[in-house]
Amino acid sequence: MDDSKYFISIVFLVEKKFKTIAINFLSEYENFISVSYKEKKSSFWILETLFQKNLNLREFIFKFNSIRKSLNYSELTKTKTKTKLSLGEYFVKRIKNENWLLKNKLNLKPIIIDNFLIFDDNLYEFNKRPFTPIKINASYAFGSGYHETTKNCILATNYLVKRKRINNFLDYGTGSGILGICFQKINKYGKSKYIDLDKKSLELTKINIKKNNLKYLNNIIHTRFHQYKYYKKAYYDLLAANILYKPLKGLIKKFNYLLKKNSYLIISGILETQKNYIVNKYRFFNFYICKIYSFNNWVTIIFKKK
Repeated sequence: MDDSKYFISIVFLVEKKFKTIAINFLSEYENFISVSYKEKKSSFWILETLFQKNLNLREFIFKFNSIRKSLNYSELTKTKTKTKLSLGEYFVKRIKNENWLLKNKLNLKPIIIDNFLIFDDNLYEFNKRPFTPIKINASYAFGSGYHETTKNCILATNYLVKRKRINNFLDYGTGSGILGICFQKINKYGKSKYIDLDKKSLELTKINIKKNNLKYLNNIIHTRFHQYKYYKKAYYDLLAANILYKPLKGLIKKFNYLLKKNSYLIISGILETQKNYIVNKYRFFNFYICKIYSFNNWVTIIFKKK
């Protein structure tokens, strides 16, 4: 078997009060990709995680259990069967890349967010008005519009474009390109730049931009090698970063450099428990709350730079 074609998934059952703590821990963990969760009865939650294949499983379980012990919860133990989970048990499985992507294709049905209709035109065909069609390749779950963070970023972008003149938009950590595409669809005179560290994400962004009959010449940038192409002092009217709490803590100086006075910043990928720290940190750099979106414990914030 080729290990490069697999992901690691850990599935466990935890207490309702421990759910948020667990998600907070996961969101900052190295090699973490995603987590889905569903309620089991009224007091317990099943969390299904996805990690890159090089996860050190023993280290992960040790750190996870250390947190549980410090809060007087019992340690996780590995279950002998994957058909039924009891409280405090977990099991590990390897997920084949191709199977995971196929599952996403089958699950990612067209959705409506504000005035956007988001769909994969390889699977569906639409010509509905008055919705603005957004064609997104559903090969990857990230940036498909289904996660709360992406939904709220789209709502936040739409909210600002309807009320403010936005000429230059930076989609920071673009993933699928969905935020920049939505911006360009409703603001034909504005310019979007799409940046990411991941080459595969940028290739997907190019595909999605083409699908939506938009141009991507010189506006898709691999930040590891071409930072000078987007890094301009006080240049952007709006910057959106739908990433995670840990990098957002360290990016404030860069965002402050890139944004003009009276410009706007959208950040997402943070939890309710992380919101106050982020707000206080960003206020130190004269970013003040304009609007907050919150759903299922995920928070998206619009800041205005004073």
